[in-house]
Amino acid sequence: MKKIIGKLVPIALVTFLALPAAVQAKGVEDFKIKGHGNDKSYHNSYMKAKWSRFEVQLQGDDGEGEVIKIIDNNPVFDYEIAGEEDNGSLANGDSVIINVINRGGNIVKRLNYSIEGLEVVDEDDDDTDSINLNTTGRDLDTTYGALRLLNFNNLASGAEVYLTNAQEKLGTTNRTQIDFYRGTTTDDEKPLGEWEERNKVRFGYDAEDGQVWVELNAEYEYRAEYSTTKDADFDAIQFMLLNRESDSVVKLENIKVNGKAIPDTVLIGDSDWPKWNLEGDIQNSHGNFVVEAELVIKGDQPKGEINKLEVVFGKK
Repeated sequence: MKKIIGKLVPIALVTFLALPAAVQAKGVEDFKIKGHGNDKSYHNSYMKAKWSRFEVQLQGDDGEGEVIKIIDNNPVFDYEIAGEEDNGSLANGDSVIINVINRGGNIVKRLNYSIEGLEVVDEDDDDTDSINLNTTGRDLDTTYGALRLLNFNNLASGAEVYLTNAQEKLGTTNRTQIDFYRGTTTDDEKPLGEWEERNKVRFGYDAEDGQVWVELNAEYEYRAEYSTTKDADFDAIQFMLLNRESDSVVKLENIKVNGKAIPDTVLIGDSDWPKWNLEGDIQNSHGNFVVEAELVIKGDQPKGEINKLEVVFGKK
């Protein structure tokens, strides 16, 4: 029997970075951390993906138990309970220190949270039964957010990621983009980056703030966001994989929706512009979603959009 912490409430932030003195958090499925006051501290929506959306699994009975893992499904950061040997059995009212660990294995932040509620979850319950992945030949009638990944050859001068609020705007300048050539990483650095053979991608929507965002873990880690409709009424997330180079491979593996894996699913691109729709219970209780996957690129990749991935969400 698993017990999931139903609510984690921030007590204080013990940090290595300058951060807001006051924060708020709500919702186990999609925590929001908002800052107030200090204009020089990191109190924008960038923090929402970087330090949030996690739950802690406990193993035990009667409203308490030992921590077994922290779940965030974030390709950029990992989380762990600090001093697990001292935590023992945890119950409502207890506090925990959570270490935020970057890709290099270094602790970059510590979060102090209090446990307020535990929920028993059946280990055999598969929430993905209510989500369907279907092939389709149609674009969505309405899109609220669109993501394009391109320039897989690591030689092109253009950007590698486009993000906007409508699919038809992906080819215009009315968008935000990530450029591996001295583009700013989540560590606030500007290196010369490259695609790797396996790249972790997260694409999400925040209904309350009306934001779409993308997090990418290629050679380095990047994040971008773009304003769109608040409280969008969507019923599909669509993938399109284009591979028009005979000696290359473009595919998606290890797909998850709101942290739940879609098992035994691999999407393979070809020259016919194949499309797939994720449908069903793709919205969480806040009207948001987070879809993630590993983008696998192999072989002789061309520049530009000859090979590319698009992910959009909206209404069929």
